[in-house]
Amino acid sequence: MIDHEVLDRRLDDVAKTLTGAIAGVAGLLAIFGIANDRALVAFNNQSTAMTLAFMGAIIATICSVTAFFTPATKRGNLLEGTLLGTGMALYLLGLVLGVMTVASEAMGNGRPTLTMVKLDAAQRNDMTLSFTVRADGVRQEDHVAWTVQALAKNAKGTLDVLDNMTLAYLRPNDRGAIEQTVVVPFRPPANATHIAILTWHEHRSESGQRPPQCQDITSKQGPGCVTIHLPS
Repeated sequence: MIDHEVLDRRLDDVAKTLTGAIAGVAGLLAIFGIANDRALVAFNNQSTAMTLAFMGAIIATICSVTAFFTPATKRGNLLEGTLLGTGMALYLLGLVLGVMTVASEAMGNGRPTLTMVKLDAAQRNDMTLSFTVRADGVRQEDHVAWTVQALAKNAKGTLDVLDNMTLAYLRPNDRGAIEQTVVVPFRPPANATHIAILTWHEHRSESGQRPPQCQDITSKQGPGCVTIHLPS
């Protein structure tokens, strides 16, 4: 015959262990660098996954605490076991989902940015453009492309692409990062009114496709773009 009081005490011990494990894993994640700043990045970019992970942890904690207050009866032990089983499953699912989401976001998204842009335009027929391309989280089989386009303002006041004056591809280092300062001497077409610098992340399967335009920045995978007005 089952001693329900003894079983209840053992289930209470399991509940204490589960509750302590939740706090312990939080400290362990902090030791490995999965701290507030990375969690905030993950919340910003993967809000649904992170919300589900935290909801799982919260419900698991509620199940563990509720299990302490079940009566030491056959029905109470059955309820306590159900609560602990549910809490453990939700806790593990939330932990795995949260760690995977934070780790993937901590590695970067591969989208490049343009910084330190400078145009030396002392003479229109002899200009020099310099800028720095930065990206992290780029997979080894992928690359980052950049191009300099000559643009002209049309009758509607929008800019048309006249020419892709320069096109280049950058590969990541062993850590998946790219940081390259580029210096480009160029002579724009006579009717060019602007130039645009674009940089974007290309997957291996997308290599060689037509360069994007600055208007594409509204899409999630759109390019980084800088447009500069040329002197007359």
